[in-house]
Amino acid sequence: MSLVNGLCISVLEDAYHFSLTSSPSTDVSPSTTDTSIPFSLASNSLDETLQLLKSTFAYLNPDSQTIFCRPTVIRTVHLRTIMSIVTKLGLPSLNTEPIPFYDAYSATLSVADLPRFILFIECSFGESVVEVIEFIKKSNGDFFTSPNYSFSHQHSATEDISAVAEEVARLLVTDMMDMRVTPTRIVIFGPPLALTKAVQGRLTTTHPSIPVHIVSPNDLSKGAANTPPPDPDACRVRVMATYGLIIPISIETAEGGAVVALPSGLKLRPAKGSILLTTSVDNQTSVTVRILLGNHAKAEDNLLSGTVVLEGLTLKAKGEVVIRVSFVIWHVEGATVTVEQVTEKELGITPRKVVPFPDSIRYLY
Repeated sequence: MSLVNGLCISVLEDAYHFSLTSSPSTDVSPSTTDTSIPFSLASNSLDETLQLLKSTFAYLNPDSQTIFCRPTVIRTVHLRTIMSIVTKLGLPSLNTEPIPFYDAYSATLSVADLPRFILFIECSFGESVVEVIEFIKKSNGDFFTSPNYSFSHQHSATEDISAVAEEVARLLVTDMMDMRVTPTRIVIFGPPLALTKAVQGRLTTTHPSIPVHIVSPNDLSKGAANTPPPDPDACRVRVMATYGLIIPISIETAEGGAVVALPSGLKLRPAKGSILLTTSVDNQTSVTVRILLGNHAKAEDNLLSGTVVLEGLTLKAKGEVVIRVSFVIWHVEGATVTVEQVTEKELGITPRKVVPFPDSIRYLY
């Protein structure tokens, strides 16, 4: 049996947090080590950072393998630092392609414990993402995951925990519940524990019939340690002529940033995704949606693909008008982007505009 170490990396307010669960060489419980590295040290002294972490993880079995997961909601500068550290740590047989946190979570559960659909939430004060994952059982008793819907939202410039929790519940989760699939479990991950607890409390009130769980970096490192490593002797199958999205699609924010609406790697069968935005000024009558190819933090660093202008917005205070931008991309019937205002009570749609998306989004794997 292969020995697997699980590593979960998260971004705290002023530090990177490393939670590593080692795979024991004997039949004993695995051990978990937690280490935090301040941003200042990681950015100014990479050698010192590597030396500190290497000494911390020196006990790992050299014959083991290491699988790690990291947050989806992460600024580019942090992502570069994390990947630079991880790839230079010399961890045993590191799998350099991080696994999604929902894969690490599901690795701790049996097939019998998994519902059909789970809504996963990644929380932070800057941005939060929700994604519905379908767990499909295979004939051999195992399962595989299939992403269904994904929404993200950049929060207002605030550190008000209750306000951010309200935005997550109202602008992300409630809208997700109107999709064709209804999750029967909600799982929250986010380093600010006070924020995840606030979101949990809000969702428990608004959706009392759905259990809401919080997972910690320790939980995810243990899950990664339970993830089967890639089989080097497995037969590799190349699927020919499969259409997929190899460049992420993003939306420019009012501050000049970019938020990902559709990540790369989605199969065009079709690929669907939505993102919720809010107005940036009082009594805003129109919104200009700039569609970008790429996932750089700054909008100007991405490729502008198209612009959609939606007029006739309801006159309200800044942040009270919700705009949904939805993508449907299919290599068979083309692609469209829909920009629409979402009413708060009925979630009805008015005004609304549907336009073709440029053919340049169609790529062959």
